[in-house]
Amino acid sequence: MENEFKKIKDFYFPVLNILKEASEEIHVNDVCEAFLKQYQSQLDSSFFNEIKDGDIKWRDWVNRAGYQLVKLGYIQRGSKRGFWRWTGKEIPSNIDGFRKL
Repeated sequence: MENEFKKIKDFYFPVLNILKEASEEIHVNDVCEAFLKQYQSQLDSSFFNEIKDGDIKWRDWVNRAGYQLVKLGYIQRGSKRGFWRWTGKEIPSNIDGFRKL
């Protein structure tokens, strides 16, 4: 089943699954690389446009999803800058299971 990437929340499951599979701290660049490898074909062309800070939209949204998941308690920032780790918090069965920010 393909994901629909319309909102930042749509990036939650892919990011969490990448972190869960890693089972240890992983650098955000590696999260982004794994995301692109797995989901590139599901992103529309607008996600490959550069945004005003020079980043690419899909990469920015992966980072934003990560930030929001830290706030929700699903991701912990690692021992070094740029590293993330899944906290082990139970992942909801669907997107509606994430409480609103």
